Amino acid sequence: MDTYDVDALAHVQGYLLAAGFDTDALQLAEHFLQVQRQDTDLMPYVVPEQASLVFNLRVGQALQAAPAHAASPEAIAAQLLRGIDAEIDRDYALVSAEIITGRAPAPPWSLEQFNLVKGDVRKDPQARQDCLRLFGARVWVAQEAWQLEGRPPGSALYGLSMLVQAAHERQGQRSRQAKGTGANLLNYLQPTGLEQWILQSCPGLIGVNVPRACLFLQAFEILTQFALRHQLIPSGQAQQTAGELARLRQELAQL
Repeated sequence: MDTYDVDALAHVQGYLLAAGFDTDALQLAEHFLQVQRQDTDLMPYVVPEQASLVFNLRVGQALQAAPAHAASPEAIAAQLLRGIDAEIDRDYALVSAEIITGRAPAPPWSLEQFNLVKGDVRKDPQARQDCLRLFGARVWVAQEAWQLEGRPPGSALYGLSMLVQAAHERQGQRSRQAKGTGANLLNYLQPTGLEQWILQSCPGLIGVNVPRACLFLQAFEILTQFALRHQLIPSGQAQQTAGELARLRQELAQL
């Protein structure tokens, strides 16, 4: 298949991810990544975003097979980066591989593990380390959601990455206004304002991008449940959030 519609591809991928069809989504992403590399008419961000999707889904696939992994972290990292090493930093693959192989012990969970990143990761070594720390936290969250809730870890990890990006964007807006929520991802796990946040983070050609919004809600729920299990947020807050998530799902189902 050499011809395709970029918007239609994104639409199909979105629904596959929202439905948790990680294997199908990965096969589609890997195929069209090769096609997109040859398409000189695409915007510059398209190939890196597709490579990021491939990487997240490969990490999820490896998390599912983790008990069978006897390879070294370096070997697993090489598998994760196959064909996408130009777009994906090797350190992120190594962080993933350490968790996949069980070489990295789970950290003592605290709010600090979810601090958002400040500074330019390309120039600031501390910002780069913080980015790796926050990425590792997402992998742990996706792994636990798979182990305890049966959530497909690839789409969970990709959705969590969407959530982190949206939180950084919102934090940047609020920093410029010198007020608002603090620079920690878990501070955004509030039911108030969630609907508006989804509208801003998941725009469609008309209204909201439904599959993307569903994936966003799933990630929000996964992180909320993780934070509740590890006593990082109050149970009352989690209950209120669950009610709002149910309401928003009903609204999305009618679109």
